[in-house]
Amino acid sequence: MEDYPTSSLLEKAKQAYKNDQYSECVRFCEIALSRDTESKADQIQIMHLLADVLLDLEQFPKAVDLYSKLLALETSDIAFANRGYAFFEMKQWNLALHDYLEAIRINPANMIATGFVAECHLKSGNPETAISFLLQAIKSKPTWGRLHRILGHAYSSKGEWSDAYSAFRNAVDLDPADEVSKRAFLEIEKSADDA
Repeated sequence: MEDYPTSSLLEKAKQAYKNDQYSECVRFCEIALSRDTESKADQIQIMHLLADVLLDLEQFPKAVDLYSKLLALETSDIAFANRGYAFFEMKQWNLALHDYLEAIRINPANMIATGFVAECHLKSGNPETAISFLLQAIKSKPTWGRLHRILGHAYSSKGEWSDAYSAFRNAVDLDPADEVSKRAFLEIEKSADDA
């Protein structure tokens, strides 16, 4: 294994990741990173893959560290968004918010980061900011149900049940498999019927 070229180790790591063999993937990546890689591109690919595995393994502090090293080599909306996710899972809302906003600055079409910006505002106790952000995001991506679901949660947190109901209903109309939104609007409907 030690005599494999870095590109072969990278391919083996990708295959292990694809097969959910995370410990093997980590091993291949660590071997590849322990040597002087032939190219910066290989090094960046290996670091991305290893950081993604660390996220999947919920090793968030290690993932943050690796994404930080990666971002020192190359600015990427995906790396910012993924590091933001690690911060989010660690309940470090301001750091997550910063990284998600950076991801959106680099790639305004990054809707996953957009949704998490709103969630960071909600977690930080700023539903008005979340609502404002979501209404703007929905204008550019009206068919993305997740944004409507988060908007429903934002309205619910303020007790604005009619707006919450509409947002959850829109989320279900856009994504009939969205059980969270379905339960939420049914609960609001039931509460209205009971009143």
